[in-house]
Order: sequence, then structure tokens, then C-alpha cells
Amino acid sequence: ARLAWKAAERSESLSLRTAPAPPSGGDQRSYGAYLGTIPDYTAAEESGGGVLFSGTRPGSPADRAGIQKGDRLVALGGREIHDLYDFVYVLQGAKPGEIANAAVLRDGARLELQVVYGRRGGD
Repeated sequence: ARLAWKAAERSESLSLRTAPAPPSGGDQRSYGAYLGTIPDYTAAEESGGGVLFSGTRPGSPADRAGIQKGDRLVALGGREIHDLYDFVYVLQGAKPGEIANAAVLRDGARLELQVVYGRRGGD
């Protein structure tokens, strides 16, 4: 509460600063490929299917392919992506170094991008 009061009492405006993404935590025994996307888990699944991204890890395969915050992945590697489960299934079956086509919806338009799958921890 003290922090909130101090922020409210400031005469100058607060500004948003971005910080580097923390290293991936959790289970690192992942099989398959890595893209470095950050899914938006707050997005409603009823909003047209696919997986909405809140961003990508800097320098990741997704970042290099041009995937951006707000993109909705609807196809990857020749498969339609309806939800996060479809996305994970495709990644588990892919191999690092393979090239795949990805389709995203951005600002109402469908974009076709080419991704090169990476390896978790070293893309």
C-alpha cells in the first residue's frame, strides 16, 4: 500500500520500461522444437481460434520470423492451430532446424511467415 501511495504522490508521470525476459523456468526436458513465443493466456478461446501471442522472446526463432505481439497463430507446419494444445502438438513433432510455414492473423489480415524451429535453451 505504501508503494501505491508514493506513486500517487509523485509530481512526474510514471513511465513503462521493458526489461529482458527472464530465463525459461520449469521443466526443461522438452522434446521437439522451440519458437520463443509468449502466449496470451487471458485471451478467450472463443475469439476465432488460434493462439494469441502477447510477445516473443528477443532473438528467438519467432522474433526472427517476424511474429509480433497481438498476432494470432492459425496454422503452423501445414496444420491448423485451433488452440494451445494444437500448437504444442505441432512443436512436439517438429525438429530444431526444420523450416515451416506459419500463418498469423494481424490487424485482420492473414500473413504467411517462414519460421526455422530452434532448440530450447539455445534456439
